[in-house]
Amino acid sequence: MKLAFHMEHDISDKISFDTTFNFTSADNLVKEINNGDKYIWGSGYGIPFKNLTQFRQGESPGIFWGYKTNGIFQNQSDISNHATQDNAQPGDIKFVDVNGDNVINADDRTKIGDPFADYTIGWNFALNVHNFDLSVFSYASVGNDIFRGYERNLNYTNKFASVLNRWKGAGTSNSEPRYSFVDSNNNTRVSDRYVEDGSFLKIKNIQLGYDMPLSEASSFTSVRIYALAKNPFTFTDYTGYDPEISNGGSPVLDTGVDRGTYPSPRIISLGLNLKF
Repeated sequence: MKLAFHMEHDISDKISFDTTFNFTSADNLVKEINNGDKYIWGSGYGIPFKNLTQFRQGESPGIFWGYKTNGIFQNQSDISNHATQDNAQPGDIKFVDVNGDNVINADDRTKIGDPFADYTIGWNFALNVHNFDLSVFSYASVGNDIFRGYERNLNYTNKFASVLNRWKGAGTSNSEPRYSFVDSNNNTRVSDRYVEDGSFLKIKNIQLGYDMPLSEASSFTSVRIYALAKNPFTFTDYTGYDPEISNGGSPVLDTGVDRGTYPSPRIISLGLNLKF
């Protein structure tokens, strides 16, 4: 569904505005896959490579497929009372027994995120007051998930500051696992631990200009000065560099996978236009 609204209005001879609003919503569904598994693996990430996205019958295309998590094992009793999770130790991540067979394995993987937005919004606004003009363009994406595929989990790589809040003993953390060079529990497997709400509102462009009044003796037909800001403001709860990430080779099967893409730069510029 797509809705568009456009309005122009002259308030007076020297004051006017123009605004355009766009609303888009889309439901995506894979109707049928002609193979026995009824799914196709898409893109992935990391070293060693981990499969992440799927094109699965009955689901939105390019969903994130992995394990659900349920906190941190605090002691041996937690492990004993949980579904069998090979090599788990206190401080490791609890993975959810989705299929209820009391064993944590690949069969417990499930949908853990959808990279496609519930809806997107675009808004343009232009205002003219005497010789001044102001234009603003903003864009919002709501309801999309992002998978943090940029975290480097190899032993000799830099870590995020969150590792300082890791589990160090019973009761110290229920979100950040213990740190060890030997990850026998495979805490870094594809899971909802790396999935975040990627909704955002961006002010993409702001431009303020002034057309200088000219005398009849001027050599110019127009003189305009302006200031332009590109990507000045982003409002989001996403903890990565930029929620507006670019796709990889496949626009569908790689959507929403953040591998540490360089964020959109914030650019402030001043300009002068002269016409003879």
